[in-house]
Amino acid sequence: MTKRHTLPITLQLLSLLNTLILVYAWSRSLLGRPLPLGNQQMTWWGLIYWTSATILLLGGPWLANRLALEPFDYLRMTTHLAAGWLGYQILLLVVPVWFQPANSGLVSGVAFGLIGGLCMDMPRNLGWGVRISWTCKSPVVWHKTNWLVGLLLLLASYGMVAIGWLWPVAFPWYLLISVIGILLLAVGYAWYLNHQ
Repeated sequence: MTKRHTLPITLQLLSLLNTLILVYAWSRSLLGRPLPLGNQQMTWWGLIYWTSATILLLGGPWLANRLALEPFDYLRMTTHLAAGWLGYQILLLVVPVWFQPANSGLVSGVAFGLIGGLCMDMPRNLGWGVRISWTCKSPVVWHKTNWLVGLLLLLASYGMVAIGWLWPVAFPWYLLISVIGILLLAVGYAWYLNHQ
């Protein structure tokens, strides 16, 4: 018999908000008034991609559970993914021009946000997360380092979407500096935790 879990209130609320925004976007399209994206509009394909990405977020923790070498709190991971995705959906409503297909940072930003959300609660495994000697030796160092990296990737992902639209020439530099900076911080933080 499988163990049943009660969904935390936070996850229920985040899921409700994400769903309401998605329903709002679909209902506008069905009524012939799609969401404006600057001088463009949200297309049916855009809505299908957006809905698919939302559904894939629910599969992320399941996939992580398959790769994990130890049990972990997949509900907590789902909560963090739902919170990060809600940030993107709010940005879609507040600054829709950033989500035009011409935005060079859109795909990278969403991908980095998903990677960051997964890293925040990723248990030790064979292929995902910050895998250096200090993190592999200690579960505490692993969790703290990957939590920091995940949070930084999520925050940097919002910047990627903004920079990709506002200053596309600078986007490759922002991407490079973000990745190198986060990697250096991760290694330094893991070293610090290991030598405490």
